[in-house]
Amino acid sequence: MTLITKRRIYQKRMLIAVFVFLLVCFVAFFFQWIYVPLTTNFGGPDFAYIKGGTPATARWHQICQGFQLDKWMTTVVNFPFPLLPLMPSIFAYNFLKEKSGYFTNAYTRIGDYRRFMWKSVGVHALLSGVYFYATYLVFLAVGMVLSATVFYDNTVYGAEARKVLGTAWAINPHYYTKSFLANVFGKYFFNHFPIEFYVLFGLVATFVFGVVYGLFTISVSFLTDKKYLSVLIPYIYFVFGSLLFSLLLNRLLIFAPISTFGALAFNREGTLSSVLPLAVPLLFSLVVLRIKIHRGDKLGF
Repeated sequence: MTLITKRRIYQKRMLIAVFVFLLVCFVAFFFQWIYVPLTTNFGGPDFAYIKGGTPATARWHQICQGFQLDKWMTTVVNFPFPLLPLMPSIFAYNFLKEKSGYFTNAYTRIGDYRRFMWKSVGVHALLSGVYFYATYLVFLAVGMVLSATVFYDNTVYGAEARKVLGTAWAINPHYYTKSFLANVFGKYFFNHFPIEFYVLFGLVATFVFGVVYGLFTISVSFLTDKKYLSVLIPYIYFVFGSLLFSLLLNRLLIFAPISTFGALAFNREGTLSSVLPLAVPLLFSLVVLRIKIHRGDKLGF
């Protein structure tokens, strides 16, 4: 493995970003599903169906409900929402440093500039997707353990799901199902195979998303020498684009950047609604890179 490859893979900045993202997810889950039930008054007849019928049993039941795998994974798009577009940009930031350092010294020894640049862009974009997907899988793995040991052993819903479907993580279709990949694997794919569902969903929502927004960051760096803009512009597009499409352009809601993660929070979000929002930044990135890289080859830069 060459020195430049090692530096691209092992970046302290990337590891810190992974740690911070996971920490925010864990803290968000704690406040939503543990702190809130602990500080809520669960008195009254609404919780009479719970065995014992006391506020204490109702509170414990509510906490255990939060450890259902579906609710655990929903945490990714709640409080960590502002971090979603930042993760790929942070991972791709190393390209910006190479562009003003390593590339400058390597230009005189490059035989094929276009191939060199496309390879460099591809490697950094791919690493953005891999790192983001790995972060997502770690969070999923923790959720699998907690879901199997807390939710299914302490709630009525968990016991019913295990009895009806026979697996630790299956979710009873009597309550709800999800539309993502249902057109490919069947209506109840999520209910019977939730682990496979989340692994495949993560390929789109974190790996492909990471690659696309990594390319987005890199392409902006070809338009400006200010590194912070390469991170800021994709972030602004994701956050304000999501608000714009959601509030003003309802007919184009499927193109809202946040829709890529919609299947985590909403049951009716289909496969297409997770993929289409990536089309705009992907097209923009490829057009910019095609123009800039080929023009650079002609000018000898």
